[in-house]
Amino acid sequence: MSRRWKIAAILVLLVPILVLGAGGVLIGRKFGWPFAWRFVVGTFAGTKARPLSSRTFERTPARLERGRYLVELARCFVCHSETDPKTGMPLPGKMGAGRIRQSTEVSFPLIFPNITPDPETGASAWTDDMLARAIREGIAHDGRALVPIMRYENFKYLSDEDLASVVVYLRSIPPVRNSLPRMKLPFPYNLLVKGFPRTDHPADAATRAVRSSQTRRVPDQFRRLFRLSRGARQRRTYFALCGRRDD
Repeated sequence: MSRRWKIAAILVLLVPILVLGAGGVLIGRKFGWPFAWRFVVGTFAGTKARPLSSRTFERTPARLERGRYLVELARCFVCHSETDPKTGMPLPGKMGAGRIRQSTEVSFPLIFPNITPDPETGASAWTDDMLARAIREGIAHDGRALVPIMRYENFKYLSDEDLASVVVYLRSIPPVRNSLPRMKLPFPYNLLVKGFPRTDHPADAATRAVRSSQTRRVPDQFRRLFRLSRGARQRRTYFALCGRRDD
């Protein structure tokens, strides 16, 4: 092999390494070095997603009411709806219909999908397990890794029954036709998000949530709720919906 070809071969190997290294440094400086590690995982290991199952969740009044309570507590529609700038609440006729939001943290728009049961632009065609996997595992209906602004790393602490209740409630909200583009992430964010979803067993995740319940930080509006709900299931639900550390 001539010297010219050797140099070309070295450059072919070095350029991807330098590009990936620059991406990791950018992520680390902007969001913190633990995020840089997620970038590395996403780059070399990709997204780990379990296969979808055929499970469905029975629609019951108890699950409907429980799901409504959990979705309101988690403020899901604050992200997945056009909201009133004064109240922060979904605009009439827009609940769950998704929206496009510009963020000051990144240079690209964040797209929150339409999760109403609209047959053309919403989640009507998504199976129960697609919704469940997205909520608790961070994998979209089409197998993509979801951007972790969707708090699946907290929602994985939901019990199976609470997860079923959320899905049942989302199936019950009014369908809204609102077509949105699919979010396209530029480099290095497209690799970063692949490093977040995990296939932790729900029971293991719930156990960790209970064991760390005294060190997690939660918003003020949830603290009183926690003092009134001391059971293991309530603690898991509580920290699944807020997941920050206490002061």
